[in-house]
Amino acid sequence: MELRIRDEPLTLTKPEAARRQVEGAIQALGVHFDIAITLAGAAEGMIDQPDNLFAYHRDHPRAKELGIQKQELLDHLNAERNWLKHKSGPESMTFTLYSAAFMIARAVTALDPEHCTVPIRAFWHWWTDNAETVH
Repeated sequence: MELRIRDEPLTLTKPEAARRQVEGAIQALGVHFDIAITLAGAAEGMIDQPDNLFAYHRDHPRAKELGIQKQELLDHLNAERNWLKHKSGPESMTFTLYSAAFMIARAVTALDPEHCTVPIRAFWHWWTDNAETVH
């Protein structure tokens, strides 16, 4: 196998880099859930969008009604992403289509609409059609 490596500088804005990471996460979704989570989590972290899907879940009033502490909720929402980012945590973790797709959905909702390309829109249509049945 011949390895081809690009040797050209690449200059990106934060929104462009986030878009590329989301597109890469979508490409990885069908094969590598862990890579999809890593890329989408990085993209989401690059963008300051206060009204994204993560904020909706983090700030949902039902969590408070159920007595779920903020840190417990944050740990749950970010469990897979944090496990992939840090040395701490359990020895192994199981990744699912849902956890990977949810992380991509979070990143997509952080993007400005002008950065939503055809693959990103296609993912979003798939997500909205399947989110309740994907496990």
